[in-house]
Parts: sequence; C-alpha cells; structure tokens
Amino acid sequence: MANTRLINEAVIIFLKQGNKYLLLKRRSDHSVDPGIYNGIGGRVQIGETYLDTAVRMIKEEAGYEIEASQIKFIGLAREEECEHGDWTMAYYTAEGVGDPPIGWKTPKGELFWVEESEVLGK
Repeated sequence: MANTRLINEAVIIFLKQGNKYLLLKRRSDHSVDPGIYNGIGGRVQIGETYLDTAVRMIKEEAGYEIEASQIKFIGLAREEECEHGDWTMAYYTAEGVGDPPIGWKTPKGELFWVEESEVLGK
C-alpha cells in the first residue's frame, strides 16, 4: 500500500504602504497559528493559480481591489509533516496599496499596519 500524504497549497501576501506592512494577527481561538502575526492569505482553490488566489485573498481579507499586475512573486516554500499535512506556500508582496477600508474585519483576526523595523519582532 502506498504511503499517502495530504499536500495543502496556500499563498501569503505582504502588503506594504511606505515603511509599514499590513499584518494579520490571528484570533487566539483560531485553529491555525493562534495569536500569531502573518501576512494575509489562504488556501488555493481548485482551478486557481497561486496568483489568482493572491488576488482573491487580498480582496477577501483586506478589502483591496488589486490587479494581478500589481502583485510581485517573492518566493515558494514547502513545509512537511505539519499538523494538517504538508504545505506548499507561494509568497507575494504588493506596494502602495493605501489604507484598508474603514471598519474592515476578517474572521481570522485583526489587521494591523506594522513598522518595517518591527516586523521580525512580531
């Protein structure tokens, strides 16, 4: 019998405005990375490319309408043997996006603009 492994695909996007990055602080009761800061993002759906997913997640999680041409690919990573299977993650960035829409909320947590000098400390 062949050894089967669940392979998840996701994107993470780091939106930048001046010297700040928009980060999501996950809810403390969230099932994935509770209380952790990260870029916005999510799973790739069937029929989507990584870039399609990035455009969709920017709209869903931060309320921005961004064209694919505004988004820059910055890397691909793979994590194996995680709690929920293996992960392949595509990383993107977009700059000059402006302030998020007033009152924007995400079910995963809260969005914060974080100074570039503080990003690695979060």
